[in-house]
Amino acid sequence: METRQAGHVGRDMKQNSDEITIDLLDVCGVIRAHIKTILLSTIICGVIAYLGTSFLIVPKYKAEAKLYVLSQSSDSEQLTTNDVAVGTSLVSDFAQVVKGQPVLNKVISNLGLNMSYEALSGEVSVDVPTNTRIITITVTDKDATAATKIVDEVTSVSAEFIGTNMTHEKPTIIQNGITDNHPVNINTRRNSLIGALLGFLLASAVCVLGFYINDKILTPEDVEKKLGLSVLGTLPLDEGILQEKSNAVRKTKSTTGRRPVSRPMQPQQRQKHVQNISVAPVQKAQNLATKQVAPQAKQTNTTTKSQND
Repeated sequence: METRQAGHVGRDMKQNSDEITIDLLDVCGVIRAHIKTILLSTIICGVIAYLGTSFLIVPKYKAEAKLYVLSQSSDSEQLTTNDVAVGTSLVSDFAQVVKGQPVLNKVISNLGLNMSYEALSGEVSVDVPTNTRIITITVTDKDATAATKIVDEVTSVSAEFIGTNMTHEKPTIIQNGITDNHPVNINTRRNSLIGALLGFLLASAVCVLGFYINDKILTPEDVEKKLGLSVLGTLPLDEGILQEKSNAVRKTKSTTGRRPVSRPMQPQQRQKHVQNISVAPVQKAQNLATKQVAPQAKQTNTTTKSQND
């Protein structure tokens, strides 16, 4: 039982150690520290989105026309409720006729278009507003003039086909093809803002992720945050020693042209090095004794010479 409890405690401690606590103040500090990089990324992504929208996307133009469907059951000029109801029920059927092969194939033949039925069907869209008897026909093409010609021809052929082949009177064209000569698939301002926003978020995410992945301990605060331990004291760093080492490395690099590389000593070299270290104090003592005996010998020689005189 105690072994199981110890195992559960060990797993809980491991799970707690793997958890990462995100502090908003730390995130703001990281963003502030890397604000130049983040702003540069934002500007670059915004410019890329602007250039891509302006030069890589092919502009397309939209032209729109409308048909009005109404059925009169009598020769009188007054409309009845039944006429309005019949027109409302048939408008959805007529919308399907507009994109049928008989209508679009005839449009291709009349205009001499170099495209297939599938290609033209992809450019034509039909919409029926709710509770209306109006059919809105829209054509999207790379050329604004071509889009206007196609939508007018589709509207005319559809009205003729409905009036000739279906038991219903010809719909009325209430609006010919209209285009505003502005691309419908290009929004430079929106795409540039989206690109800049993505650049900002991407750069911020990379900076914050790098901050939390970095497990190096540089300050006492890092010890408390990452290890959960309190700092009892700190040792001052002798900057003089570091400066001397740095100057020595620079001097070596300037004379040899490369950084010194420490190599391991061979066993014979290591033994000789130990012997030198052991003999050095003895040699130093002998030299000191020689220096002390030399003045005495000199004084003795001087005394002997004076006696002889």
